[in-house]
Amino acid sequence: MQRSDDRRERIAQLVPEHREKFADAINLRTLYVVPLIARGRTIGALGALQAESGRPITDADRSLIGEIAQRAALAIDNARLFAEAEAALKEAETANRAKDEVNRT
Repeated sequence: MQRSDDRRERIAQLVPEHREKFADAINLRTLYVVPLIARGRTIGALGALQAESGRPITDADRSLIGEIAQRAALAIDNARLFAEAEAALKEAETANRAKDEVNRT
């Protein structure tokens, strides 16, 4: 856990100086960030930027961004679950082959 905390601290230190340069470079007007939540856990965040047009993010925009965030979180979580299931299957197949090898001798 310490390693993750150190990484977060380093990122937090870098963000302010780069954030200002980035915002200026794209003429950032609005930043809207929503959490990616899957099965009750926050697994990330989705940010939407509004630049140059000066148009504010509307309630309809926020609703759409929230819907996209929900779908993204579900897709990410499903991919993680699928990878875990495949790893478990591979491990079971390996154990089964080892068992078969022992039974043959």
